[in-house]
Amino acid sequence: MKLFESQEIDEWHRKLNSKDYAPKGCYRRNVRVYNLVCYVNNIIGCYLACHEEPIIHFIRRSRKHMNDFPANEELIEYYRMVKEYLRVVESHLKNNGIDISPIYAFQKNMTKQNE
Repeated sequence: MKLFESQEIDEWHRKLNSKDYAPKGCYRRNVRVYNLVCYVNNIIGCYLACHEEPIIHFIRRSRKHMNDFPANEELIEYYRMVKEYLRVVESHLKNNGIDISPIYAFQKNMTKQNE
């Protein structure tokens, strides 16, 4: 399987920005989920442009955002979808020889800060 060829990931890309699944008002800068939506869309853009390096950074930022701003009731389903999408993308990158260890650097730093 080639790095930028995945029917499953292509399906996720269509779903995450669809009217049925994107959170209400998510494209307004003053809403809580805006940064997460932007990080996810940056992953999508980099994937479509066949540029893997920034994807790792945007996955990390997405995970950090969800950690720092837990889902409220209206965002639970979107967060669930994003977590699954990130898992699929991470697995795909790893299976294609990309080092994904930088994704989890923030978790190590956060653990050290809390000690």
